[in-house]
Amino acid sequence: MTLSAPAMSSVRQFSVGNLTFTSASRQELLSILLEHLSSSSLDTAPQRAPAANNAGLCIGYINPHVYNLSTELPEVREFINQCDLICLDGLGFCLALKLRQGLFSASAVHRVVALQLFDVFVKSLQTPCSAVLVGVEAADVALSAASITRQNSHIRIRDVMDGFHAAPDYEAFLTKHASVQLVLIGAGTPKSESIALQARRLCPHAVVFHIGAGTIKVYAGTKRRAPTWVSRCGFEWLHRIFFEPHTRERYTTGSWRFFRHILMQSRQDNTKSLP
Repeated sequence: MTLSAPAMSSVRQFSVGNLTFTSASRQELLSILLEHLSSSSLDTAPQRAPAANNAGLCIGYINPHVYNLSTELPEVREFINQCDLICLDGLGFCLALKLRQGLFSASAVHRVVALQLFDVFVKSLQTPCSAVLVGVEAADVALSAASITRQNSHIRIRDVMDGFHAAPDYEAFLTKHASVQLVLIGAGTPKSESIALQARRLCPHAVVFHIGAGTIKVYAGTKRRAPTWVSRCGFEWLHRIFFEPHTRERYTTGSWRFFRHILMQSRQDNTKSLP
């Protein structure tokens, strides 16, 4: 990925265990995303091969649950390491980064909820953009696509696919739509990461945006959105524990697993730094 000088100065690189990624504030991430799409000419000439310098862009997110899975599943690690930009979606993960680098470090840690980044993207995009949407149940993904295009007619969703197919099916789907500018994915971890890796390979000039299964369901109207004040306080996890019982384990036993992973990694880092 090639960013302009202002954008390059705004992003920060972080390393945790086997993961290395860059992130920034929500406004900075949005600016990079919009700039990338506005510079693309694929929509006006869909049959023409894109310019050689029109490289794709990959945006994902990480939270304690995703980090736990990245320690076990290579496709999750590979996706995060391949991403050009990562949303630091979880409050716990942001706190862990701040503690690792020192609370008074000059490198800012910006918490960016993937749903909220997508919200401002939908409100802000002024460039016509061809897209596909992949993830969750067939009914929800269709409802979500209709809702997205209703809110911003510039996002022209050509096709949708649910999140319950095998890898060859996604390969065929993405190959069919290789010229799109935007691939939106939300099928749950690790399925989303696997599909996104395919999209990077098969749609090399597109923005591959892992928006999350929850985001698709919110736009479909089948998932309750956390109130603004709850999100601002970083209590989405508490909201989900109450309204989404199937997620409780990731916040109970999952939180302890995350703490253990971070503690072990910190000890390893300290050992390496000893003379």
